[in-house]
Amino acid sequence: MRRSVPRLGLARVASAVSSGAAARVGPLQLRDIDPPEIPGDGWRHVRTRLSGICGSDLSLVDGHASLYFDDWVSFPFVPGHEVVGELDDGTRIVLEPVLGHEARGFPAPFDGAAPADGDDYAHLATGALEPGIQTGFCHSTGGGWSTGFVAHDTQLHALPDDMGDEAALLVEPFAGGIHAALQTVVTLDGRQRPTVAVLGSGTMGLAAVAGLRRYLPGVMIVVGARYSHQSRLARQFGADEVVAPGELQRAVRRAVGCHIVGDYLSGGADATIDAVGSSESLTACLRITRPRGRVVMMGMPAEVTVD
Repeated sequence: MRRSVPRLGLARVASAVSSGAAARVGPLQLRDIDPPEIPGDGWRHVRTRLSGICGSDLSLVDGHASLYFDDWVSFPFVPGHEVVGELDDGTRIVLEPVLGHEARGFPAPFDGAAPADGDDYAHLATGALEPGIQTGFCHSTGGGWSTGFVAHDTQLHALPDDMGDEAALLVEPFAGGIHAALQTVVTLDGRQRPTVAVLGSGTMGLAAVAGLRRYLPGVMIVVGARYSHQSRLARQFGADEVVAPGELQRAVRRAVGCHIVGDYLSGGADATIDAVGSSESLTACLRITRPRGRVVMMGMPAEVTVD
């Protein structure tokens, strides 16, 4: 992936014409390149076994990627951050993509810190590597859309023998969904039957539903889903009620028993997870969340205006 604003614009136009057309004119290119060099101690070469296609990857290909993270990315880069790989000794691993403190040569901010923990994200753009928030957006590391890449020991998690590559590939996106689910906890403590609404039932939204049901079993989950297969999966993953996105406000009102005041609810869900990531979805989530509730946004940020 090379940095080319004109090609990104061409991809956006082409993607509106027909499916797959953007790949022919956009900044994504198929090339033979040298494998990335080992940046330092604790780094290894990893052979790609399987790599996923994230929504953020599709946005890049189709020209709809936000420039929000432009300064935190180094071009050219090889996409692919949902990865199952194999080390030289045959160990299968799943990649934790964030290039954290230790990967960049800095001490962790505290014991047990995750790669993105801390109050200063300067480490994501400094140190021994080119800027990049994670593998798949960093020139120094390569990515999963290639035969191999480099990764730090802190990014590698060995897989059990009874977990297949296809299942392991879902670890990274489901980790994001579970993280979003756990972010709702602060507004739920002490409530008898808390209500959480989820707007959007793509991969990340469904992962959030699964995380809510697994780690907050007593919660009432109300989901807005556009398609029938999403509705079916949302129920399978633990949603109590699934409605069309336009009906989510009414469903939340029924669940909590509040009133309608103009375009808003007098109360609302204790927490709402926005798994769409647009101005319209954020506005909708704010409308259905109770006073002093919480809205959790998932995914890559786009240009969002809020009234």
